[in-house]
Formats: sequence, structure tokens, C-alpha cells
Amino acid sequence: MGTHKHHRYLTGARKAKADEFYTTYDAIDRELSHYRHDLAGRHVICDCNDRPGMSMFVRWTLDHMSEYGIASLTCTSFEADHGTLFDDGTPAMQWHVDNDGREGRYSIADLAARPLDGDGSFDSPECERLLDRPGAIVVTNPPFSKAIRFMRMLRRHPDTDFLIVANLNLATANDVFPMVKGGDAASSA
Repeated sequence: MGTHKHHRYLTGARKAKADEFYTTYDAIDRELSHYRHDLAGRHVICDCNDRPGMSMFVRWTLDHMSEYGIASLTCTSFEADHGTLFDDGTPAMQWHVDNDGREGRYSIADLAARPLDGDGSFDSPECERLLDRPGAIVVTNPPFSKAIRFMRMLRRHPDTDFLIVANLNLATANDVFPMVKGGDAASSA
């Protein structure tokens, strides 16, 4: 998808007041391929997902885990209705895979699943604990309406690096700009 076409897609999602847009695999590949050395030996966390098969960040990480030497991948899903009247019993989930040294790509089938106790929100206690793992790096695109809240959550974990693909306007927000200016952000475009 060309830059102009990608920009139109993001603008369309914003005008439609869509809270989430799905970043294309090609857009992720163009950006994250610049961070090969930053990802080597790291524990990648994708904490703003639906199901892992839907997230291009998860697919990209699985495809590059061997090649880039990524140590592990953990992703979580959010269930908005958890604990409400509309709860259908579907639990929020966590999926995980360690790099076992194989050559070639990993797949969704390699991810071991376990239910989460809470709703799987990126700032729930059990999901935030993932960020305390030494060598953790968050790789995701936060939902539009929760981007500032997401960045505030990351500030509570100053030893956790992150590669965030988001609207460039996020970098100018009062809560986010000091992170970018101070060099706390691994990526902010």
C-alpha cells in the first residue's frame, strides 16, 4: 500500500471515528525492518490485539523471530465485556512462544494460549506485569482513543522499550512529547 493510500486509510478510520485500524503487514515491515538490532534477543510484547491471527504485528514478529533473533513473543487480547452483563464467557487470552532456535518462520500454531483473569486491557495489572520482564519491548499500534492512556502506561515502565506505529500527532501530546524529546521513545512515527 503506497504512502498516500495508507494515509487515506488512516484518515478514513479517524473520520469514521473507528477506534482501531489494522496496520498493514507491508507498513509494519517497512518500519520495523529498521530495528533489527533493537529486536535481537528481546522479548516482544504485542498488548493491543484482538486475536493473534488478526494482528499483523504478531504475524510479522512470528515471520522474523528466527531471522532477527527475537527471544520470545507474547501477545494479549482484550475482551471489553469481561465482567459485565454482556459477558459471553469468552476470556481474554495471552499467547506466548519462545524462540527455540529453529531456522525459518514461526506460525500462529506455535503460540501457546492461556486465559487471562481480567479483561486483557493493556493497562490491566496482569498485562502490565509483562512489561517488567528484562529485555521486554512493546511493538504495537494502540487504539486511537486510548493512545494517550497507553503512553502513560508505558511511562510507568521506564525500563521497557517500545516501537509504536501511530499517527505522528501522538508525539506532540503533552504526555508523550517528553518521552520523544528525552529519547525515551524507540520509535514514534
